[in-house]
Parts: sequence; structure tokens; C-alpha cells
Amino acid sequence: MGKAGMCVKLELANSADAQAIDDLLNLAYRGGKGWTTESAFVEGNRSVVSDVKLSIEASLFFVVKNQNEIVGCICLDQKDGDVYIGSFAVHPDHQSIGLGASILKAAERYAIDRLKPTRFIMLVVSVRTELIAFYTRLGYEQTGDTLEYPLHLNVGAPRCAGLTLVQLCKKWNTYSQ
Repeated sequence: MGKAGMCVKLELANSADAQAIDDLLNLAYRGGKGWTTESAFVEGNRSVVSDVKLSIEASLFFVVKNQNEIVGCICLDQKDGDVYIGSFAVHPDHQSIGLGASILKAAERYAIDRLKPTRFIMLVVSVRTELIAFYTRLGYEQTGDTLEYPLHLNVGAPRCAGLTLVQLCKKWNTYSQ
């Protein structure tokens, strides 16, 4: 993979991709390397295969491949005119080269062209200041809304008390090509 601003090809995931997506999400968020790991703040798996399969069936779930290996993924859910971004991960060996920004921009373009959202919304673990800064550089803003950590969603358990999620938002008309 190349440098920042690279062109990526989003492919719709299918149920055969679920295990590889689950592996990627757990490696990127709970593994020991890469700048997106949350292992210091959250323990347990980030995802389980059954939930990934449900997301593939119910959402627009995209993968990015490098020589048939899934190296990135992102999920789009449309609700009430908004597009929610989740399950966004890049393999640690492919981080810090602009791939994540390129995947996000490609997913936003897809949504703008086909879903016509009012805005994009994502949730980020509150203590992940470097991740929040990354999204801020890409046009997202904190809304001021916070949510309790979603233990009921089977996405791990906080290692520290008071861990929350912050909501980030980007209005589609602020999207820059």
C-alpha cells in the first residue's frame, strides 16, 4: 500500500469475510501494536463473529483488501437521515500510511452519492485523544454528547472507571474532495 491520499477500493463484505473482519477488529483495537489499540483501556474482544455477520447482513459493511487479505474495514448504518460509522479498522501493519483516512473518505463519498446523509456520526472511546484528533483533522467535531460504555454490546469491558464514548459528527456539506 502507498501513501496518504491513496485510492482505495471498497468491496461489500459477505458472510465469508466475517471471521477475517472479526480478527482484524480484535487485532486493531485489542492487539498489542498499532496506534488504534485500546488494550490499555478496554479488555476482552472488540467483536465476535456472530455480531460481525449480523452487521454484514443489516448494514453496508465494506472491506479493503491487499492481495486478497482484508487490511481494512468500515461499516455504514443509515438512521433518520444520518450515517453512523462503525467497525472501522486498519490492520496495524498498514497503519500510519494514510490508508485509514482514504478508507473513511471513500466510505463518505459512497454514502454521499447513494445515501444522501444529513451528517456522519461516530462514537469514540473518550480517552482516545489521538484518535479523536485524527477524526478532527478529517472534519469531524465533538458534539458534546457522551454515552456510557456499551457493556451490553459485547465489545469488551473498561479497565478504568468512568470510561465513556464521545460522539463525533461531520455534516456532509463540509466534505472536501
